[in-house]
Amino acid sequence: MKKTLSIFVMLTMVSSVVLAGGIDNPNASSKVAIMKKDADHIQLYYKSTKATSIEVLIYDAENKLKFSETIRKSEGFTRPYDLSNMKRGEYTIVVNDGDDRFVEKINTLPKKSSLLTNVIKTKTSGDYVLTIADDQAKSVSIKITDRFNNVLFQQNENIDKQLAKMFHVSTEASGVKFSITNDQGESILIEK
Repeated sequence: MKKTLSIFVMLTMVSSVVLAGGIDNPNASSKVAIMKKDADHIQLYYKSTKATSIEVLIYDAENKLKFSETIRKSEGFTRPYDLSNMKRGEYTIVVNDGDDRFVEKINTLPKKSSLLTNVIKTKTSGDYVLTIADDQAKSVSIKITDRFNNVLFQQNENIDKQLAKMFHVSTEASGVKFSITNDQGESILIEK
């Protein structure tokens, strides 16, 4: 019963990682799953039908060994790895259990923002033109506040790579702030 339950839990974790897009290689074995938690942290899942020693190796882009460990006599494990002390770049993770060798590449470089915005104050008092460009986002949230953080306008907008919109803000409002957040969680704040 315990073995069946542990296999079920492992398969559930692996399938959730695959569904969440955590595995870059769709042909990877169901024995190993690597989930990237953020730029500096990964979670390694391993499950086998027999107890064996498992070797975990991490190489940098120049194929230099940066980390190694051996987990002795295990049928499975879940282990976090912190890469924050390593130089940013591409790494290769190798998991070897004697029968199979699994190789996965990860990148610790920060993701470049795809959200670009600009706000232009027109000659007409209180009028602003907001332009947004984003190749990846499907929607953006636009929030306009005054210098006291009173909300003057707030709305979600669908975006097809670009959006331009004109806003009229009361001439009494000063220190107007435009806060734009895309559906990827990237935000930009522009003060006028």
